[in-house]
Amino acid sequence: MNALFDSLTDVTLRAQLIQAIPAFSARLTLFRRRLALAFFFDNSSYLSKPQQDLVNLGTISHRLTTPKFGIKRDKEFNYTELAASISILNVGVGSGDPPLAGMNEKVENAFNDQVDELSRRIKTMSTSIIDNGASQLKKTEAKEILESFNFRLMYAVRTRPKPKNTPFGNPNLDRNRKIYEYSHKTAPPTKKQAPPTKKQAPTESTNYEQSGATE
Repeated sequence: MNALFDSLTDVTLRAQLIQAIPAFSARLTLFRRRLALAFFFDNSSYLSKPQQDLVNLGTISHRLTTPKFGIKRDKEFNYTELAASISILNVGVGSGDPPLAGMNEKVENAFNDQVDELSRRIKTMSTSIIDNGASQLKKTEAKEILESFNFRLMYAVRTRPKPKNTPFGNPNLDRNRKIYEYSHKTAPPTKKQAPPTKKQAPTESTNYEQSGATE
């Protein structure tokens, strides 16, 4: 395995190799992730790391701050290699190995904070790429790969969606609160209607007055 790692140094060829490895079983998936992270960090020790120690999102975020990934608009930059590197990273991260079910909320929040940090770094790299359509296809492809990876981080790796806060509060929370209040609202008491009055039978004086009126 180390011989394969040492003999293949081109980033685009490494990405093609990773994509060609099938993920039909858990064992193959783990091998694929180990090789991807070894390629991304250019460190063969990832080939033998235990699964629980394989992914460190903070270390990945730090790696993306190195000059190799520094996108500068005023200089030539190899966007093909960038796209290949992020494709490799995407495979290596996998599910991110989140805390197991039953872990306390503090551990889960710490994991999600690391996901958010990595997402911010990926988003910064994406916004740094100014593509002008089909004339700069390599830029467009790199930007799309970054955006796709960022989307997966937020909605597949993060243990729960990030709440969307606005200047007017969280609309989802406000809506849920209103629904809850409405469903538990006590209906106001209705006014009791008076029972219908019985029609009185005509009295003798009334009959007399009516008969006199007709005469």
